Amino acid sequence: METYLKSRIVPLIVFVVSLLAITFLVAPVIAQEMTPEEKLERANALSAEASEIATRAKETGDVKLAQKALNLIKEASALISDVSSIAKDTGNADLNQKAYNAANNLGTAINLVSEAAVNIAQTSADPGTVTAANEIIGKAEAAQDINKATMDVAMTSGAVPSPPEAYEPPEAPVFEVPFEEEPPIQDTEPASPV
Repeated sequence: METYLKSRIVPLIVFVVSLLAITFLVAPVIAQEMTPEEKLERANALSAEASEIATRAKETGDVKLAQKALNLIKEASALISDVSSIAKDTGNADLNQKAYNAANNLGTAINLVSEAAVNIAQTSADPGTVTAANEIIGKAEAAQDINKATMDVAMTSGAVPSPPEAYEPPEAPVFEVPFEEEPPIQDTEPASPV
């Protein structure tokens, strides 16, 4: 019986180990084959997902969700930084502008993660959760610094920040006077003969 189990388990273990080895060896090769545009699309998708997760983390007070969002931000930041350096080296202004815009979107996601972590740190009663949230705040600030450096590289290479939207006040309401003369006075009978 024992030899039967060994004969069945050994091939299964070999198969699982080889599958894991292939997965870990092939995944980085696939990531390196991405074009800069595909990297930016991936970074934008990661930024959007991080924003959604950070919003949920803020609503639920879940520090693990905030950590997951921070991990997504780190991955997106690496992709954008890589594309920004490629655009700078090649002098591709269009790609540079796209990298700047992606970094700008990532900045918004980083702010959401930071807000979620601050909210969790302020509302949680668990010391471990507060410590983890404070660590996320520090890492989010570091990610924001890296993102700003990426934006600076893109701007020095020709990217132009989008102009801020101007505030246009609403038109003042026009009040019409319902009547031009005073309404007539109507005398009524007294309520009691006093």
